[in-house]
Amino acid sequence: MKVVTHDGHTGMVYCVAKIPMFFHLYLDSDVTVLAPTIYTLWHHPRLLKAFTTRTPVVPKLMGGADLMLPGLVLKEPMTLYTFGKLPKGTLVSVNTEENKAPVAVGFTALSSEDMYLAAGHGRCVKILHVIGDMLCQIDSKSPLRPDLGPPDTDDPVNSSQKVETDNLKSRVEQPETLSVELQSRLDLAEDSNDVEDEIVSEEQVEETENVEETKDLVEESVTIEPQVLDPVQEMDRLLEYSFLKACKMIKSNDLPMLSSNFFKNHLLAACPPGKNVDVKKSRYKKLSVFLADMKAKGIINTSITKGVETLLSIKFDHPLVRGLVITEESSVTTEPAVSNSAVVSECYKVTADVLPVLSKFGYEKGDVMKRADIRKCFTEYVKSEDLQDGKTLKLNPQLAGIMRTKAHQETVTMEDGINKFIGRMTHMHEITVAGNTLLHTGKLEPIDMRVTVRSNGKKVTLVNNLETFGINPREFSKECQSIGASATITDDPGKKTPSVLVQGNQILYVYKLLTEKYQIKKNYIRGLEFAPKKKK
Repeated sequence: MKVVTHDGHTGMVYCVAKIPMFFHLYLDSDVTVLAPTIYTLWHHPRLLKAFTTRTPVVPKLMGGADLMLPGLVLKEPMTLYTFGKLPKGTLVSVNTEENKAPVAVGFTALSSEDMYLAAGHGRCVKILHVIGDMLCQIDSKSPLRPDLGPPDTDDPVNSSQKVETDNLKSRVEQPETLSVELQSRLDLAEDSNDVEDEIVSEEQVEETENVEETKDLVEESVTIEPQVLDPVQEMDRLLEYSFLKACKMIKSNDLPMLSSNFFKNHLLAACPPGKNVDVKKSRYKKLSVFLADMKAKGIINTSITKGVETLLSIKFDHPLVRGLVITEESSVTTEPAVSNSAVVSECYKVTADVLPVLSKFGYEKGDVMKRADIRKCFTEYVKSEDLQDGKTLKLNPQLAGIMRTKAHQETVTMEDGINKFIGRMTHMHEITVAGNTLLHTGKLEPIDMRVTVRSNGKKVTLVNNLETFGINPREFSKECQSIGASATITDDPGKKTPSVLVQGNQILYVYKLLTEKYQIKKNYIRGLEFAPKKKK
């Protein structure tokens, strides 16, 4: 097929069963590039020289960035021989430190010598094709990235370059022994393992034995030391466990799904009782970075459209998903059935402004509190500082700084003080559906119902923002079909989430379904005025 890149370059893509295998780009009038895709390299990872980067760098490559020298993973300090003898413009691939299956294809922006002279700064690889780009979205059933294990240090390409590097070193240090060194390497490559054993000197054997003894001592010391994880590692394990458990429990017909809804409705619900998942306290810091890591491991497949990430599929037979043992499953089965109704309540997140006061009661930044708990803590703080005089609250420097009152103001009413204190916190809404708790920051947008007319003159009802209240649009559309009207899921222009489209003016039925079955309060539903008027 013919393609045009975002830079305006034309080219051709060669596919097998709708899977792109090679692409041919015409960069200039006399410059063309014929390169394999990552799907080809997954079968032949040694086809191109590979550069290794860290997993958190992959989302930046997916966003259009090139691979920079600081993003490389080097096992040894950088030397003149680290990158071999690659000229500028050499086709290369990019993999990650835990999986040698490539995630990107490009060409070197500098020669090997220039990379060394750049002293670890500047661009390394100009990316042409990266996992998750439009080339990977030609077919929605494209294979997921396999787990080929960590990059192989004995890769023929790397080993051949290492031989060339070692020869170059020996040429510089001992010119007179070049032929002997080269001949010995040829003998090593052609002879059997017995000949290799003859070449190894007694000193090398002793050194190997010492290394093995040291390794055993290190392993023994590791087993003896108590396994104490720092909070970041504990949060990483909890996040990965909850993610794999959610992948194991989710149904395939619920996909595709917005990544944010997967996190709120499934991953948080899979967290073991008594624990809380907080991505910010993990090494990933962001949900998108964590999902990119899981995608790089081949567990999930995602796509990004207009800045919104969608979970397309899950590889249920992946070893990590299949091998997960759910430790708290027995306790979950004994829990009584919970109501399907949505319970909405206001809550507030602890911010840096109010932390000096609430930290005295064991709360940390980012914790979620109900208004009654905040009032109780505030009242106890005021009593301990002896600041209350009837209904008047005397402001000490700490409270004055939190409430940001005027310089000459020394007192406020007790109620105003509580309201101003709560006003310095982040307003949130807690939505509980079927035992799962969803947190929504800021203003809670109600479920929006409206009637519109299609080009054929027929009226349809659009229902949006169901997922905010934990309602699955797919299941809701099936409910609407019970009245004999067809219902589908569609993308509504101007809306961030998909809408349920029902044929005809079904405002009254949808309103009754939301209030009676899902028990959504009337003030969280908008659009009842579009219901058909009763005939007189």
